Amino acid sequence: PPVPRRAAHNFNQKPVLTVRALMEPGSVSGADFAPAGGGLSADEVARWLLTCKRLSTNRIGDYLGRPDAGPVLLALVARLDLRSLPLDEALRFFLSLFRLPGEAQQIARVIETFAARYAACHAAGALSRADTVYVLCYSLIMLNVDAHSPRIPEAAKMTSDQFVSNNRGIDDGADLPRELLEQLYSSVVAREVKIEQREFIESSAQGWLLKHGGRGGCCGV
Repeated sequence: PPVPRRAAHNFNQKPVLTVRALMEPGSVSGADFAPAGGGLSADEVARWLLTCKRLSTNRIGDYLGRPDAGPVLLALVARLDLRSLPLDEALRFFLSLFRLPGEAQQIARVIETFAARYAACHAAGALSRADTVYVLCYSLIMLNVDAHSPRIPEAAKMTSDQFVSNNRGIDDGADLPRELLEQLYSSVVAREVKIEQREFIESSAQGWLLKHGGRGGCCGV
């Protein structure tokens, strides 16, 4: 069923209640914007989030980071064809769709779901493990902060060799191809990945890296 136009306004005010009303008509009192003829599926809500230009990207990110948004988040990433994209370009595209939520746990949930989808799209390549892609995504985000933050002096910025070293053993104990890591490094350093939550990520970068394998020194913060 089509989504009533006024649902976008309601989503920008109360995203959780709006999605609940769209998926379960009658579950939210006073939700006169619920679709007629039955509720929307998670896939239909995901398509709406991707295509409705009236929706706030901030609100989309906040909603997708919630634990109870799992089915919609899975449906959303399942709609993305990432087969032809290198990881950094896929990450750029994904992060252009919404603003990352503000809490570390929410960000982790969103990136983990993206990583699983990317790995599934590259099952025959070097990045076929979801856990590997997940760690590498965070490594690229930290590199992005390091390379493009004005707070970090040029002399202190990470080198290609340091980036490769920081990512040793992340593929279930094995190393990823050096050429792949060098290509990712060069691409991110040459062109910033736009992340609106960079200040939050920058402040929490070192703590996350220490908790996930102790790879300190990835980011000069």
